[in-house]
Amino acid sequence: MTGFDQKDLAECADAEGLVARAMHMADSTARDELMERAYQLLVPLVTKQMPAAQYLYACYFLSRECEREEDIERRYIELIQAAAHAGDASAQFRLGQMLDRGGELDHDAEQSAYWFRLLAEQGDPYAQWVHGLNLLSGDGLAKDEPTGLKFIERAAAGKFEGALDFLADAYTAGNYGYPKDEKQAELYRRRMLDADVIGF
Repeated sequence: MTGFDQKDLAECADAEGLVARAMHMADSTARDELMERAYQLLVPLVTKQMPAAQYLYACYFLSRECEREEDIERRYIELIQAAAHAGDASAQFRLGQMLDRGGELDHDAEQSAYWFRLLAEQGDPYAQWVHGLNLLSGDGLAKDEPTGLKFIERAAAGKFEGALDFLADAYTAGNYGYPKDEKQAELYRRRMLDADVIGF
């Protein structure tokens, strides 16, 4: 992230931490206080067009800015696109989802695949899973089953739930060139129980 000083970066990180804490608060008054503090930190950063701040603000605070639902959706899309194009990984993933089937934007398989590939190549396990599936099916990019399986294996190594389940099933059934191997399948199933598994 360039063009922002250490104070900006620290305030964005603080806002993210406040939101994360607020999401786990049972007490609504305490939660609202944390969200208010996060909002006050984010507003000037959004004005400065900091990508991470734009993403966080889009996800949690648009109802403060927009009264009508259609205005919230328009502003959300605008901020996510801006943050994604400026390099924010969370926004890039979200934009890939928005361009996928059933997303908020018109379905564009090539653009959706582009954003997932970008993140997959940076090592994001969830994106590696999606990119692997896109390569297996040829959805939005040239079909390449061997490379798709490699990305799914990387996603499994990063403990993404879908990839672990996929490989467990592949070893159980002997699909995609994997040998039938119930011990290997069970190994992947056990990994799905680990506390640090990344869910959908």
